[in-house]
Amino acid sequence: MNHDSLRLGRISKEIEEAAGLSLTSDPSVYVAGDTLDKMAVAHPNDYLALLDRSRKLLLAPDFARSSPEGTRIDLVRMRFRSDAFEPLSLTIEQKGTPQKWYLCSLCLLSSSDVKALGMVSPFHRVLPKKKVSRARRRAAS
Repeated sequence: MNHDSLRLGRISKEIEEAAGLSLTSDPSVYVAGDTLDKMAVAHPNDYLALLDRSRKLLLAPDFARSSPEGTRIDLVRMRFRSDAFEPLSLTIEQKGTPQKWYLCSLCLLSSSDVKALGMVSPFHRVLPKKKVSRARRRAAS
């Protein structure tokens, strides 16, 4: 099957800051058609749930880091299940001409994976957006 890319979300300013990037290109993140096909074949009953989980992780990661070249971003979200924390990792990479961000992988990490990833380059905490009340937004405008 040949499909166009599906837009998953965008890289927020909070992710940019935590990863130490200053993006000048389109911050949208896409899922390539061939990646979508592979997900549907590998997980026919739950690939839509995996896409939704990817979108949610992109919206609110706990940690982020980028490659030295700035062409790859790793995001991690800690979730609590069965009396233990499970780190869920999402990797996006810049590919193609013009350069666009694409989903590369989504996986659960083991504790040894977390240690190995942390040794390569450190993750930084993604600070959540500060919520501004309606009254403050009106006063600011």
